[in-house]
Amino acid sequence: MPTATKTTVSAAGGLHNLTQVEFALYEFSGVATASVIDTSATSNDGFNSIPSTAALVTSVTDLIFVSTVCEGAAPSLGSGYTSGIKSSHISSGLSQYIANQAAGTIATGFGSIDNYWGCVAIAFKA
Repeated sequence: MPTATKTTVSAAGGLHNLTQVEFALYEFSGVATASVIDTSATSNDGFNSIPSTAALVTSVTDLIFVSTVCEGAAPSLGSGYTSGIKSSHISSGLSQYIANQAAGTIATGFGSIDNYWGCVAIAFKA
């Protein structure tokens, strides 16, 4: 990130009072500049299942972006997704995206099962 980009994190201790933070900056062309978010979803109820959120139901062509952090190794990509930047600090972090996804119901799942995970998905209007 350029040095002019300021980030601030406020976090409480987790299960073992250890908090690790990592940032990845993405730049996509063709994304709306106003009213940019079409829809989003989160989930953290995963145990021995596929990291995912509820399917996104979009109203226009979107950029779909999904990210997860798991207990084990990072899962494989979901069908139709392109790999995002791989985490350099947390080996179980993975992002995936689809550019120019037509409106409709879009599955957000990754391609393999993992233990204990959290997942976030967001649809940005084109």
